[in-house]
Amino acid sequence: MVFAGVRGHRWLRVRPFAGAGRAGPGNVAGCGGAGVTVRLTRGEWDEITLRLLVRSGGLCEARTPACLAAPDGRLGERRDGRVVRYSRHHRVPRGAGGSAEDDQHALDRLLLLCGDGVAGCHGHVESYRAEAFARGLLVSQHETDPASVPLELAGGRRVLLDAFGGFYIDVGWALPGLEKNQGLA
Repeated sequence: MVFAGVRGHRWLRVRPFAGAGRAGPGNVAGCGGAGVTVRLTRGEWDEITLRLLVRSGGLCEARTPACLAAPDGRLGERRDGRVVRYSRHHRVPRGAGGSAEDDQHALDRLLLLCGDGVAGCHGHVESYRAEAFARGLLVSQHETDPASVPLELAGGRRVLLDAFGGFYIDVGWALPGLEKNQGLA
């Protein structure tokens, strides 16, 4: 599906897994309602992490200068035998004490990064916040729709994330006939 939208660009939707439901509160059992800090079980976090791994292709989604991943961005075990730890990063800062937003763990609000919030890309994002906001790795808490904030991946490619684990690729201002190509939807 192609749609004209955010900031005058046209975006092409990519769905890593067909029929996937929304991850996070709303489709994850045991989550609280409005005004309740959402606490997920280990199984729920494992499901979300699996969806992030599928979306990212097993790659670090930030690739900052502090990246610990293999040279090609792969997470897990490197060829030199070192294991690269990864973590889930909330694009919308939760602040001290967590958040009461029902969709704080939706996939458009999460990234899979190497490191742990102190080291690697996760640490870099937390330490260099202005750069992270500019790349869409962090999104203001005042943003009404974090899914509308483009994320800049390694190499400068910009994508929009959706809450279901898919993403949209910026295809520019106008590509004649793109809507007719059913293989891209």
